[in-house]
Amino acid sequence: MGVLEKLHYFYLMDALKRPFPKQPGDYLGVGQYPLLHDVPWADSIGPGDIVTSYPTFWGVSARDFYAKKHSAQADSEGHADIRYRQAMVFFKIEGAQQCIPLITDFDSGQAIHFTEEAIKRREYIYQPNMFFKVKSIATAYMMEGDIHPTQRIGVVLEEFIGPVIEAKNLYTGEALPVTQPEWTRRANRYHMALLS
Repeated sequence: MGVLEKLHYFYLMDALKRPFPKQPGDYLGVGQYPLLHDVPWADSIGPGDIVTSYPTFWGVSARDFYAKKHSAQADSEGHADIRYRQAMVFFKIEGAQQCIPLITDFDSGQAIHFTEEAIKRREYIYQPNMFFKVKSIATAYMMEGDIHPTQRIGVVLEEFIGPVIEAKNLYTGEALPVTQPEWTRRANRYHMALLS
């Protein structure tokens, strides 16, 4: 991580200590798994489980622009016989209440124009300490054809606000104890590693 990225990260962490307006709605996220990587969905993570993106922020969108973009990119690589993804996972967060909109392409000297293109590209962010309950998981495998990767996973989540004893990382399936000292120790270690 370069100096500029560290500075942005530091300011983002500082800014999230203040209250932000939340944007309710349904959101979409995309994840990818490289070849020979464990895919935790349906094996380690199932319906009813509590998951988190901790220790990282999680960027999502209200439109399907990024999901289509990543799918098209993966499909074009498949046609070119470049195959380094094992699976793609598409997340839908239903009835979200805690999502924070990111303000992008903002210049204080100019008016902000909300074009349709700008709105469909707008991103939102979840803080690292958010929890989600898995409502459902569906997996599809392409048996023939050029679609790459051949495994596509759809996951429906809902925000979970309440006491949590253990949560699973939504990328790895690793169980994380949510005790305050352990949680704080892991967060400090992660953030210091990014800033050092």
